[in-house]
Amino acid sequence: MDGASKGNPRHSSAAICIRDQNGNFLAAKGVRMIDSTNLVAEARAIREGLMFCKENRLTNVLVETDSLAMVNIIEGRWEIPWSLSLEVYTINELMRIVPARVQHSLREGNTLADFLTNFVFIFAGGFQYNQFQELPSEVKRIINLAKVGTPHIRRSSTD
Repeated sequence: MDGASKGNPRHSSAAICIRDQNGNFLAAKGVRMIDSTNLVAEARAIREGLMFCKENRLTNVLVETDSLAMVNIIEGRWEIPWSLSLEVYTINELMRIVPARVQHSLREGNTLADFLTNFVFIFAGGFQYNQFQELPSEVKRIINLAKVGTPHIRRSSTD
């Protein structure tokens, strides 16, 4: 799950990708948000993912996010910013219902969700995929690389 903000606050998006314990694709969803901060976008992505799991009766969920701040807030190690209080309350309630636990992953381990948040910006809107065959080829490639344990290498161009 990932959230992104193109500025802070600016245009924002949230995306989730749900996979089973073997890494098989179950669903992906991305939403465009009103202007918000990156932390609000991260919280919204986690909430969206947990709502999906609740609606589809998925249990024993591992929420992976590259936002260490959100992990610390959800687990009660950091104080909840007022702008996130309702989101965090909802997240904690959903985590009890589903049940779920949250875990920090490095950005490199969150390649798929990161790609999907940017996909929302590129195509100026939300999306939902419920079958692997519906996915864009780049998303399929990232999922397949992750399943076999091959890291996704990002190239950066320098001027």
